[in-house]
Amino acid sequence: MDTLTTNKTIEIGNTTGTRIVEREGPWHNPYEVFSDSTPKRVQKHLKALPDNVVDRGTEKFCLTFESFLLRIPDHNILIEICVGDHNTHRKDFLFPKDRWLIEFHGAGVTFGDIDYVFCTHLHVDHVGWNTRLKTGSLVPTFRNAKYIIGKREYECWLRWNKKFGPHPFRPSFEECVLLIVGADRAILLNDDFELNDLIHLSPAPGHSPGQ
Repeated sequence: MDTLTTNKTIEIGNTTGTRIVEREGPWHNPYEVFSDSTPKRVQKHLKALPDNVVDRGTEKFCLTFESFLLRIPDHNILIEICVGDHNTHRKDFLFPKDRWLIEFHGAGVTFGDIDYVFCTHLHVDHVGWNTRLKTGSLVPTFRNAKYIIGKREYECWLRWNKKFGPHPFRPSFEECVLLIVGADRAILLNDDFELNDLIHLSPAPGHSPGQ
C-alpha cells in the first residue's frame, strides 16, 4: 500500500493497480471524533503523529477518499467508489468531484470498461460512484459491471431501514446500494468469495457489520 501511495500505478506480473483520488487533505477535527478529548490530550497525541496524517496548521486529521483500479487478465475491477457526485449528501461531502473523474479517465478506461465493482463496505464514502445522474434519473454508473456487496451488511442495513425509516447513511444506501440491487446489478456474497485464481475476498468485520 505504501507503494501505491507514492506511485499512481504499480505492476505485479500481469496485474496492474492504479490509485484514483477523489479528495485528500485535512478533514476531521479531533474534538469532533473524540468527544471526551481535552486540549492537553489532543496536543500530546497530535505531536506523536507523522506529518502525512495531520495538518499542523488546522490540527485536523488528514483523510483521503480514493479508489483502486485493478487490471487483471480478462477483467477490470474497481475497488472502493468514494463519495460520488450526489447533491443530496450532507454539506461536507459536496466538495468538487472533478479530480476523481479526471484520474479515472486518465487511467485509460471508461465507465463501460469496468467488469466488477467491489464495495468493501456500505458507508457513504465507499459506495458513491455506484450511481450517477443521467438525464435527471439515477442509474448505475458502470453499466456493464457487477457490483460485489457483502450480503450480511446489506441485510443489516436493510432491516434498519425497514424498522426505523430513513437509513443512518441516507441517502447513500437508497441511492447507491438499493438502486444497484433493484437494477439486478449486484452480487450479494457470503463471507468468502472467489472470482478467479487471482481474486479472493475474506471477511473483516468490525468497522461495519460484515465488511
